[in-house]
Amino acid sequence: MKYADVIISDVNANIDKIFTYSIKTSQQSYIYIGSKVIVPLGYRQKFVEGIVVSLKDNVNFDTKKLKNIRFVLDGIYLNENLVNLGIWMKNYCLSSYGDIFRMLSPTGLSAKIEEFVEWNIEFKPQKALELYINKNQPCTIVELEKIFRK
Repeated sequence: MKYADVIISDVNANIDKIFTYSIKTSQQSYIYIGSKVIVPLGYRQKFVEGIVVSLKDNVNFDTKKLKNIRFVLDGIYLNENLVNLGIWMKNYCLSSYGDIFRMLSPTGLSAKIEEFVEWNIEFKPQKALELYINKNQPCTIVELEKIFRK
């Protein structure tokens, strides 16, 4: 399993720390240094934006409590040189990671996360309708469209 160090770039988070997240096997081929990701934060599992600042093959602490990166946004958000510049600026200018990386980020590409929907395409349409009616579990929009178009 691989791991990623992530800086939280969410304006509302106000956190000046690097967090380590585990990378799912299915995500390993398209997570790079500088990728923008959606990660859970805190015990409430609030989803926030982050930027990957380093990748690791192993870590020297217990990985049982590590959370997974939930979603990777398309493309490389910042190149590796900008990430290294941001880390240097944080230490040299005594500023926070969030402030530095928001300054280095292209404008207009940050989105407010109002609700995070995780897709699960293994549900059967009948089961999806049942879950939708009971509101116990999520189901995909595609499955609901198939159900309601019949």
